Amino acid sequence: KAVRTHEQRKLSKANSDAMWANIESGRTKYLKIIESLSEKHNMSVDWMSGQMYLGGKLLKRNRTAGVFNAFVCRKMRERKENGLPMGRDALALVTKQVSESGEWKNFDSEDEDDLLKDMQDEKEMKANIKVTGREAGIDIENTLARVQPELLGLEKRTGCNIMWILTRGKISNSFVPRSYASEPLQTAFLHLYKSTIESVGMQTDAYITSGAAGVVKITTGRSATKLRAQIREVIWVGMHKSLYIFFRVSEDSVPSVAYNSYDAFIVKWGVELSGWTEGEVRNPGTITSSIGLAHLHAALKNNECYWRELTPDEWEEKKELFEQQVLN
Repeated sequence: KAVRTHEQRKLSKANSDAMWANIESGRTKYLKIIESLSEKHNMSVDWMSGQMYLGGKLLKRNRTAGVFNAFVCRKMRERKENGLPMGRDALALVTKQVSESGEWKNFDSEDEDDLLKDMQDEKEMKANIKVTGREAGIDIENTLARVQPELLGLEKRTGCNIMWILTRGKISNSFVPRSYASEPLQTAFLHLYKSTIESVGMQTDAYITSGAAGVVKITTGRSATKLRAQIREVIWVGMHKSLYIFFRVSEDSVPSVAYNSYDAFIVKWGVELSGWTEGEVRNPGTITSSIGLAHLHAALKNNECYWRELTPDEWEEKKELFEQQVLN
């Protein structure tokens, strides 16, 4: 096997260094051009870099497919705005109609640019939409299910220790706080702070959502009984006012809150508790978590959990669902 001399290796390294220096210089100029064009024509950097990277016939073919897809997106948006069905077959139907009409082939370059920009804007808007309620909980569960195995693998490969805490952003968020810590970190917390990661996470969540008062409530053992009593009182008073305002129910006829048959209560009276923070509506006495009680109490106090009157359509729908449950 031939062996390169010292001079040959030195020359090869010099050529390699020069090549990478030129590449870096060219890349810098290239990125500046992309940023300038995207700003000038009000297009995203990702979109403009794609157009700069592609060229010749490849660019033309990709653009043609892009215009077709953009026109289909526009037709789907118009269909939704007009209140037409948006089931599984809608996209296939619209795609077939657009393909057969050939209307998208008659656009000039300016119209094509508008189509592509609309599609890009719609994609970016969808990416920025925040999920709420039940979807937020599902999103968190799915994300953690992907991330946690990676973190555990990182611990095993490198010997590092990892800790994370997830809290809610406001009292009305329906998901629960979560935390994780490697075993050495758990031991360290117990010895250094006389606490656990779970406890720190719950107290942090209480502070973020309810302030210092929330932390006091969850760290005071006797507060749970008081919170339950206050929660029951606020719920009953709110129900009393609602039934009187909405239906002129007299004080003597006001019922008790039927926690154990809540669905039947809704169907009978046409009001429901909106913004309940602890899963399904149930008797506060069955809520054993001090944090859960503090969350619910704060939501009631801030009018984020309240009684509301059902609309006629909502009431009718509740009645139908309840009848089906009884029959089943």
